[in-house]
Amino acid sequence: MRSFRKFLAVSWMFSITGVALAQQADFSASVPNFTVENVAGAAKAVNFQTEMFTADDGAKYVGVTATNGMKFLAEPTACQKPNHVECYGLAIYAVFDGFKPTLEGANTFNKKRAFTKAYVDGTQAVLTRYEIADFGIPIGNIASDLVNFAGVTEQFKTFLTSGALTVSLPPAYKTTDGSALLGYRTGGPDAGEPSLDRFQAHGNYVNRR
Repeated sequence: MRSFRKFLAVSWMFSITGVALAQQADFSASVPNFTVENVAGAAKAVNFQTEMFTADDGAKYVGVTATNGMKFLAEPTACQKPNHVECYGLAIYAVFDGFKPTLEGANTFNKKRAFTKAYVDGTQAVLTRYEIADFGIPIGNIASDLVNFAGVTEQFKTFLTSGALTVSLPPAYKTTDGSALLGYRTGGPDAGEPSLDRFQAHGNYVNRR
């Protein structure tokens, strides 16, 4: 129990330390579900940079660059089709290029962090988090989740770079844009699974060594 309380304290530290909040943001205001607009707005409220994208199937998602340099995508999921509205889930996911943890390494990382999931997908390492807003969610909670994820993403990169329980990939797997490493996941984002093929079109959001 003590270690879990310590983890919560560290998570809260990520949410409030080193992030300049935009004073005009109303963090107590709630939204009924997730949209790229309110996700991007929450990210900008903590001075993260954002870009909004639309996939060929009409799904929308946000590219996020955190103040600590970590990059990830945030995609509203569990949406009403065909217009991808009323999305009650949010898949947040980061991809790391050029090395991957072993299964043992991913499990070691996961044991210490209850709110994210690290796994190996093909030749890449992935960190994910999934949020729900079945009965609405405050803007401040979205912002806090993004800040927390950025902090854990930085920890995961440090874990991978340290070489602890990792396997470095041969040079043939390393590309300048990441396109050769991406697109292995077949599960659709509306099922709650992050769609890793998004990174094929946006290799600049892949975290590298």
